[in-house]
Amino acid sequence: MRHSARRDDLTGLANRAYFNEMLDEALATARRQDTRLALALIDLDHFKTINDTQGHLAGDAVLRQVATCLGVDYLSGTFAARLGGDEFVLLITRDTALQDLTGLLDRLARDLRRLGGTGEDGMTVSATIGAAWLDREVRDRSDLLHHADIALYEAKRARRGTVSVYRSSAG
Repeated sequence: MRHSARRDDLTGLANRAYFNEMLDEALATARRQDTRLALALIDLDHFKTINDTQGHLAGDAVLRQVATCLGVDYLSGTFAARLGGDEFVLLITRDTALQDLTGLLDRLARDLRRLGGTGEDGMTVSATIGAAWLDREVRDRSDLLHHADIALYEAKRARRGTVSVYRSSAG
């Protein structure tokens, strides 16, 4: 029962409430142990078009494919969740994954481009990713999510299907 209360019914990933718990714990641990962590917001591009043109069953299939993609080997040691709709999040605490955060997220964006194929209207699903590091500007979960959100919209403005990492003014 506890497991199902923490999981998204469609994808099997953690839900928003469980993710918030895990993020708060990870932030406290990172500060206590002086370790690094990053958070990546993943927003599917053109998802509404898939739902509108191919139906919600096709959209649901894409969401399940994203969940499967977030469980691949090179993302082991990360914590993935579905925030809702077509928004996902990845908490990255494993040092080897953090060594090349942009490279890791670029690889994920490429893999996500392969999902869902091409719709009848020629539309493909891609994902735009915005990420942020735990730094001195981050007081709590909201700050970290806000920084990742800023990076996400920066990436969307530049070109959908890309990655952007928040640049802190604190250096």
